[in-house]
Amino acid sequence: MSDEKQKVLVVDDSPSDIQFLIENLKNEFTLTVAKSGEKALQMASQEPRPAAILLDVSMPGMNGYETCKALKQNPETSDIEIIFVSAHDTIEEKMRGYEAGGSDYIIKPVQPDELKQKLWVSLKASQERTNYQSDAKSAMDAAMTAIMDAGELGAVISFLRSSFSVTRLEQLAQLVVECCSSMSLSSSVQIHAPREIVNFCSSGAMPALEAELLSRLRSDVRIHQMGKRLILNYGYVSQIIRNLPDDEEKAGRMRDHLAIILEGANDKCRALILQTEIQKLLTESNESMARIHSTQSALKQRSMDIIDELMDKFQRSFISYGLSEEQETILVSVVKEAVDASLELFEQGLQVDDEMQLILQRIRDTVKLNADANLQH
Repeated sequence: MSDEKQKVLVVDDSPSDIQFLIENLKNEFTLTVAKSGEKALQMASQEPRPAAILLDVSMPGMNGYETCKALKQNPETSDIEIIFVSAHDTIEEKMRGYEAGGSDYIIKPVQPDELKQKLWVSLKASQERTNYQSDAKSAMDAAMTAIMDAGELGAVISFLRSSFSVTRLEQLAQLVVECCSSMSLSSSVQIHAPREIVNFCSSGAMPALEAELLSRLRSDVRIHQMGKRLILNYGYVSQIIRNLPDDEEKAGRMRDHLAIILEGANDKCRALILQTEIQKLLTESNESMARIHSTQSALKQRSMDIIDELMDKFQRSFISYGLSEEQETILVSVVKEAVDASLELFEQGLQVDDEMQLILQRIRDTVKLNADANLQH
């Protein structure tokens, strides 16, 4: 981004809220103020246009959601980042903000640090989307031309074949999004694995509000449609489609294709998670076996030292008991048999360790064989 301050338009009808925002943002941003939605529409179209708009939800006349929709419908202002400011922290309100086209949502009372962070994140995301769209346009056009020749089903089959060679969740999320892009669908994917959450968006950085909605709705119904937007949940994988076709027949076909894609993605996700857990278990098992072997070796050596000391003391004590040589030999033989039996038990314990190592090696070989087989597809 340029060193020049980014322009931010504050839209609010409350003088105290306006003053608060100005005081906390004036050092980092160039600020302009509109006290109504109608005035905001005029100011947002004026050059230089704002990079972001802080938009109060509750205003007389045109409210924040209506203002946002109008801004997004205007080609001149549709790319401006819009962050809603509201006292209502409910999923319904955030859904309204998302449907209107907002990129984030701040709850009153506003915390200055959170406000600045969300502004910078939104501005960075906007720049990333611009760069991504510019860099990807020519490549995407070529890819879409090639895949459209094979038809929609060809894209689904291509996804399933390509998924065999995926080794990371990030690759899987990207593959789902690229497959949908080849069918002219703009989408985002979120994978909820036990140890991480992976987000991938067809337009670059995923908006914070979109990521939150996917996370909150993942345990809801499997398919949730809101106009042109479609949310699908299959196990670990959730996806939102932003531009479902208006034609119901084509939209129905797309839903069927998407169901196959996400079912395949969820199965692959489950396999990757299982492989990761097995690898973690193998690592922990190897560490445990190494500790056990070290402990057993130390115990064996200590036992042998104790036995040597015992035999030495035992033989030296014969003098005080006046035993014959034959009696001494018998006693030493009895003790030696017990010592040998004890050492044999230790050796058997070490043999068990060796057998466990063989089992672990077979598991490692099986996991590697499975991974190599996937890479060959």
